[in-house]
Amino acid sequence: MTPQLPFEQTGPLQIPPLLRELQAQGAVHKIRTRVGDDAWLVTGYDEVRRLLDDARLGRSHPCPEAAARSNESALFGGPLGNYATENADHVRMRSLLQPHFTPGRMRAFRPRLEALTAGLLDQLAHQGQPADLVTALALPLPILAICELLGVPYEDRARFRTWTQAAADVLDRPRSEQGLGELFQYGMELVARKRCDPGDDVISRLCATDGVGDDEIAMLAMALLFAGYETTVVQIGLGALLLLSNPDQWQTMAKAPDRVPGAVEEILRAPGKGGGGIPRYARTDFDIGGVTIQAGDRDAGQRRRQPRPRGLSRPRPLRHHTPRRLPPHVRTRRALLPRRTPGPHRAAGRPRAARPALPHDAARHTGRGTDRPQRGANGRPRQPPRGLVIDMNRPLFSRLYPRMSKAMEQAGMTEHRRTLLAGLTGEVIEIGAGDGANFTHYPPTVTHVLAVEPEPHLRRLAQSAAQPAPVPVQVVAGSAEGLPVPGESFDAAVFSFVLCTVPDPDAALDEALRALRPGGRLRFLEHVRADTSGLTRVQRLLDATVWPLLVGGCHTGRDTQEAITRAGFTIEHLDRFLFPKARTPVSFHMSGTASRGSKSR
Repeated sequence: MTPQLPFEQTGPLQIPPLLRELQAQGAVHKIRTRVGDDAWLVTGYDEVRRLLDDARLGRSHPCPEAAARSNESALFGGPLGNYATENADHVRMRSLLQPHFTPGRMRAFRPRLEALTAGLLDQLAHQGQPADLVTALALPLPILAICELLGVPYEDRARFRTWTQAAADVLDRPRSEQGLGELFQYGMELVARKRCDPGDDVISRLCATDGVGDDEIAMLAMALLFAGYETTVVQIGLGALLLLSNPDQWQTMAKAPDRVPGAVEEILRAPGKGGGGIPRYARTDFDIGGVTIQAGDRDAGQRRRQPRPRGLSRPRPLRHHTPRRLPPHVRTRRALLPRRTPGPHRAAGRPRAARPALPHDAARHTGRGTDRPQRGANGRPRQPPRGLVIDMNRPLFSRLYPRMSKAMEQAGMTEHRRTLLAGLTGEVIEIGAGDGANFTHYPPTVTHVLAVEPEPHLRRLAQSAAQPAPVPVQVVAGSAEGLPVPGESFDAAVFSFVLCTVPDPDAALDEALRALRPGGRLRFLEHVRADTSGLTRVQRLLDATVWPLLVGGCHTGRDTQEAITRAGFTIEHLDRFLFPKARTPVSFHMSGTASRGSKSR
């Protein structure tokens, strides 16, 4: 008999017995969801970790009405988003939200959060016994916090809580859809207010962001509102129940306050509800745990007749919850959601621990504080990028660059750009878009271009250049050394005058390799090292002194060909040329194509 969700729990802190049985039998199991659809349940810890960072899974489906559902919630029960643009939409969402949740902003907010907590605890102490922890603390604290961050009036809490509870209804889809619609309408009203009377909050700052419409701001704000307090309310209650159920551990922690951080991390591992999680859908066939997962069938008539399309639900891995001292590097969120970069299923509003920021004038591109591989393409140990900086403001260079670019085009660079992009197909990521000079040259065989640019003024110019482009182009903030994209998401990656500019070209090439699908192509157009020792010495002198300062971090004499090979690419075509024709230290260029191997990283 096929097991069906939700699994029965004997208590909120207990793992469902049937889930324990399934975990003992294997990692992947065919089940039925609450509404009777076929699905796969993945219970193996290692398998879950891999799937959470696997671009072959998504929240969207090519035929949403035919997709298997986990429940009747309009928000959590079935597919969400546009199947054709899910990855690009996710990248845009992250690029819009991440600047508002940096470690610096969170550190600045911490004193206010501590004051809110202290005030609520004082009120709780004055009420006497017995006391309702949920009413007095677990519910108001997260609502107060998210309201202050977003700029949502706290006095509206009863209204939006009614709507969020309705939207999360797993049994009544009409009620869920109505709640979601009312929540969105409320978000639109808030955006209209912020347009007229902005404040120092996330919604107001989104309203001041170029190219973001009211409906998009409302959607993002209400998603943050929902996620920002509902899960925290539940977690505070579960954490208190866990400590009350283990009074000896509670007393041990009270006597040793230095154990509190470790205890919190362990409490976050509590199993919680056994409802089956949020479904994800296979975008292609693949194997996991000895089972072949097939891509969702587009034929709506086959939804009930065979286990396709399959939602992948993920319970949390089993863990012992005793509060104990944890090493500083052990973080629950990283254990449950491991990734080297902001992968497809990591919440956009969760910045990592703060690190020192790079100097403001380090380069046109800069790292973003994502987890990096321990070693670079050259095998040398590499320090992680320092900081969550997405924007790199270079006001002087960014205003000179369009004039330089125009002069280069008039001198003949246009033909080199056409050659660079000729023959590309599918989804392309352009790393370092500049002012968008490449956009007009993409062939019609390209289905979508994601253009990443860290300099705000150049990014605005690129967004303008994207409008008349012959193919769809989306411009987002991000750096070459920390691309805001999931792995294996693109058919081609394009560098033009970027590998000569970034502080760490090895890291940028590592990121390009990660972003490309197996067999993907790398196209490059770059300054390179001269072919004589005399000119090479001049290049080194320029690169060590004035040239990077004058030209946005550009280096004239890097051995980019060697760097590309060292990163693991196979160069298939290479063209070296002088531009301009005179032999000067800055006229040596190369363009070409390299390929990524067919094996996954």
